[in-house]
Amino acid sequence: LPKYDPCKGNTSSCKFIERVEQLMNGYVWNESTVLFAVQSNMKGVAKMWVDAQNIFNCWSDFVAAFMSDFPSITNSTDTHIEMINSRMHKNETIIEYYYRMLSTGRRGKIDDSGIIKYIINGLNDEDLRKTLTAMNNKSCTELFITLTNISEKDKIRNNFHGEQQQRKVYQKILNKDQPTYNLNVCTWKQW
Repeated sequence: LPKYDPCKGNTSSCKFIERVEQLMNGYVWNESTVLFAVQSNMKGVAKMWVDAQNIFNCWSDFVAAFMSDFPSITNSTDTHIEMINSRMHKNETIIEYYYRMLSTGRRGKIDDSGIIKYIINGLNDEDLRKTLTAMNNKSCTELFITLTNISEKDKIRNNFHGEQQQRKVYQKILNKDQPTYNLNVCTWKQW
């Protein structure tokens, strides 16, 4: 089950309930088990809220009280603003970046073409942005396959360059043990 902390803003109350209900239906969990598990996954002010409540006897009572006190106020504009300002982080792989942006877009109910544009625009490499734009991927799945292929090629290229650097280091080490001769050491003195 997901954790819920409204101050962290990682998921809206509506998405939290939606996800819990998907899991409840998918795994055929009974209401009392879900109520116990959900209440133990509340964090921060949500934990304080649940501790102050009477015990809930059914899921629908919990949902009504929860949605009343933690209304979902996100809209698609907020998601668009978040995505337009998102950039790939320095230590983030291209695949991690893809999934971060995809989950944000899906949460905001943005269509695939919009998510693709936001993902491409958030890349730091201008040449890669141009290449991906020209490829005209029609779905997020197509973009994912393209990014995976690019990621694999980069690993191979980086591995190749790393091996070349290792060879240079080894060559320097090997050459250190050999004496070097400088033929310009002798100078002629005129008397």
